[in-house]
Amino acid sequence: MKIYEILSLCNDMAKLGLPAEYFTANNQSALADERIRAMLTCCATVSEELYCDYAAAVKKCRVRAENGFIDCSKLRLCRVISLTDSMGNAAKYRYTEGGLITDEGEYTVVYAALPPKTEWDGEIKLTPRITPRIFAYGIIAEYCFISGDVVAQKSWAQRYYDALRLAEIKTSLQTMPAGRW
Repeated sequence: MKIYEILSLCNDMAKLGLPAEYFTANNQSALADERIRAMLTCCATVSEELYCDYAAAVKKCRVRAENGFIDCSKLRLCRVISLTDSMGNAAKYRYTEGGLITDEGEYTVVYAALPPKTEWDGEIKLTPRITPRIFAYGIIAEYCFISGDVVAQKSWAQRYYDALRLAEIKTSLQTMPAGRW
């Protein structure tokens, strides 16, 4: 879904009163509005939270530790999910600026990647469980917070985190009790 479409959804859900003509593909004049720029900032914040905390973009690659250091500057790494050696065993590591400190050798790193930069007509890639509605809840909560409306922020944040909690539940793990015949 395009960012301007998600922001249009936010406008409708929270009744922000922004003009409908703002939310079209090539409307760069919308960016002149301070409220739109604030919503784009909120969009970037929520996107980063989803990518980092909920691992919306999990990537895997082979890396080599030279002098006990793995350079992660080109990976757009948010956090490491797992680091395994060439035998498949979990490896110990420590975060440092620009990379990871570990023993010498070849490793496979599975990590949550940072989201791409948010552009007005850019595409937001979300996992199937994170719907545009959930994303909009987060943006509205952030927008209310930076606008100083803490009462509304609390309400929208509650909706956002409740929806995220439900989205995390794996439906395949839900079982029904055995029936009695």
